[in-house]
Amino acid sequence: DAQKLKMLPRGVWAPKDCEVDDSGGIVGERPPKIQSGFHLNVLYSPTISFGQVAAKWLSCVGDRGALHNFLNLYLALPFKEEVETVSEKRILAAKRPYRRGTIPAAARLVTCGVDVQLNHFWFAARAWGSQEKSWLVDAGRLEAWTDVTRLLRSSWPGDGGTARGIDLMLVDSGYKPQEVYDWCGKHMPHARSTKGSNNPGLLATLRQSCPQPGKLLWTFKANHFKDKLANLINSRPEVADNGTETGEWWGEWCIYDSGDDDYLKHMQSERRRWVRQGGRRYCTWEALTDKTPNHLWDCEVLNVVAAEMRGVRFLGL
Repeated sequence: DAQKLKMLPRGVWAPKDCEVDDSGGIVGERPPKIQSGFHLNVLYSPTISFGQVAAKWLSCVGDRGALHNFLNLYLALPFKEEVETVSEKRILAAKRPYRRGTIPAAARLVTCGVDVQLNHFWFAARAWGSQEKSWLVDAGRLEAWTDVTRLLRSSWPGDGGTARGIDLMLVDSGYKPQEVYDWCGKHMPHARSTKGSNNPGLLATLRQSCPQPGKLLWTFKANHFKDKLANLINSRPEVADNGTETGEWWGEWCIYDSGDDDYLKHMQSERRRWVRQGGRRYCTWEALTDKTPNHLWDCEVLNVVAAEMRGVRFLGL
């Protein structure tokens, strides 16, 4: 604090992602100089000491409202509170002793989510049983619409001896809507075009519309179904009166025991956090980084949406 008044006038403004070396020079690639903006917080104030800032921070610990004000007013930073993420530990805990590409005997129907990219596709097929118990059947990448068609028409061997195919496939239309509308229109009722939305004006969790003559689109609340997916993955076994786990529980989420690095990486790609907008506080899901692939996560969200469409939670009741 005693050196602060000497430090401030000797400071050097540096663009984002650049550094200042010992001689005061700027190191790093400078962005095009179109317009400059400055990030200035209370640490630059000549009248507020570093100790006062530290004391203010300590007084905010454990108080969400005070912390929000400290970040905004003192540090000039947006308030972000991470609430939930799907951990690698929970995904690995979902492994069960069954083979990839097989349908467990307890399964009653199969759904599939397809995420459309620039020149390829990602898919995840999931079998569902009573009490919303589910098993990952297969997941991966496809290269063309012909592969998606082949997948829709394919079937997997069941433990009970009967092969089972896909009952409902949902295809995300956010990237190439016209192609998705056309393809799903040819393969109804087993394929449906969908689109996730976080629009506060969307009151229903699922809404059917007709974007073009003869084309149907199902819009769903993305945050709602992502919450549902995270809750299923993070669910725990029921505990008996004697304190022991029963071994089964409502919404048990299962994956095959063979390794799948892509699946593990994609399923940890998003986090749930609190945000404020227009005086309203709500939770939303966002990608951890711009470079983290989340395609199989999106496919599993579509599986949860498909399960809702087919009334999976009522199976066995």
